[in-house]
Amino acid sequence: MLKNYKVTPDDLWLIKPKSGSLGHGIRIFLSLNDIPDQFLLTRYINPPHLINKKKYDFRVYILVTGLAPFRLYIYTEGLVRFASEDYSTNIKDLTQSFRHLTNISLNKKNSKSFIVANDVDTEEGNRWSFHAYEEYCKRNNINYEHIFEQMKHNSIKAFISVHKEYYDKIKSKKQNCHNFFEL
Repeated sequence: MLKNYKVTPDDLWLIKPKSGSLGHGIRIFLSLNDIPDQFLLTRYINPPHLINKKKYDFRVYILVTGLAPFRLYIYTEGLVRFASEDYSTNIKDLTQSFRHLTNISLNKKNSKSFIVANDVDTEEGNRWSFHAYEEYCKRNNINYEHIFEQMKHNSIKAFISVHKEYYDKIKSKKQNCHNFFEL
């Protein structure tokens, strides 16, 4: 599939290193020479929903308090994180991470466009609270409750997909799965 891949604005892929954080190493897949040893390749959602011409994502906080039985709690407040430059799929803009990635640690390096609001409960800056996003949704006839329900369902599915790996790791260390926690 990738052998004959040609980059087009309608068929973009993101490549992420297997282990990393803070947005390091995440980029749009441009060629086979761009592949590290271990990676995750995922189709880029195009077009994404934008707010003020900016791409955004959600930072959801989840507490896992048990693996047997499996228990997790999803905090109803979180963050909406915005890219610091306007979104573009123009071929010349594909390497500009400030347009495509929403990691705060990355975007705060873009001093000309990154805005720190005094209050995340307002619709200002590159970080909003879920409450501010919910207010935005109400004004724009977007069903926030549906979006939050989808976040919950996807979070549960994500943890189910790694449940066995966590469970086996805890058991191999002879630890108790009943008083386990992970945030």
